[in-house]
Amino acid sequence: MPLNGRELNVLLENGYKNLKRNIDTINNLNVFPVPDGDTGSNMAKTFEGGFAATLTDNVAEYMSAFSKNTLMSARGNSGVIFSQFIRGFAQGCEGKEQLYISDFILAYTSGVKYAYKSVLNPVEGTMLTVLKDGAKVATANTEKYASFAECFSELCIETRRSLANTPELLPVLKEAGVVDSDGAGILCVLEGMEMALRGEFIEDGDNQYLLDYKFFCFNGEPKFLYICRMQPGDALDCLEFLSPQWERLPFTRGGHVPFDE
Repeated sequence: MPLNGRELNVLLENGYKNLKRNIDTINNLNVFPVPDGDTGSNMAKTFEGGFAATLTDNVAEYMSAFSKNTLMSARGNSGVIFSQFIRGFAQGCEGKEQLYISDFILAYTSGVKYAYKSVLNPVEGTMLTVLKDGAKVATANTEKYASFAECFSELCIETRRSLANTPELLPVLKEAGVVDSDGAGILCVLEGMEMALRGEFIEDGDNQYLLDYKFFCFNGEPKFLYICRMQPGDALDCLEFLSPQWERLPFTRGGHVPFDE
């Protein structure tokens, strides 16, 4: 089933709320290009501006207004690039009253192109790479998706993989032991949208869904650990071990991992 403008707004709003409740985590990842700790704040403020757009069923009209508002609200380097991605996405929606899966993927790819063009000297291992890798996988598998839920599920999986790999592309991230901050922001947005497709809606004031990333050693080999905590201070709720080939490695929930700092 295609999405109309109001339905797309519901997904975007849930993505924004997931980004907003992870602001502190994203800010703490911020080491590139300047370690000023404001990536999450800037992306959230930029995204927030879009929702001043008047709701309409027409996707093209809604995204045109949404894009203009995010451009006006753009803050910081990450906010500007994010707003350009949204601008490209809106361009890809031109002439569309509704958005089918193939339309969404084309618009997403258009957004990636606009994001790259907005940077004089694009650097890999940033939001740009994370967006590009997701677009490639979605494009290659367009015909197999039977629903938006399937599309977003795979898009999120690839975005997580790409994000976990950013330290391999950008040495400053590896030195600091973090993943790219604005790429983490993109992941939060996509995961929030995927949640909405599953009927999971984030309410204002919900506890943070914290993301944390650490390097560690497993059987003598460096790996990456993706940690989720449902609330600040809670015990680990979910652990995913990723090998260099991005295979999920078994781990017992609640166990202990000796981190290699």
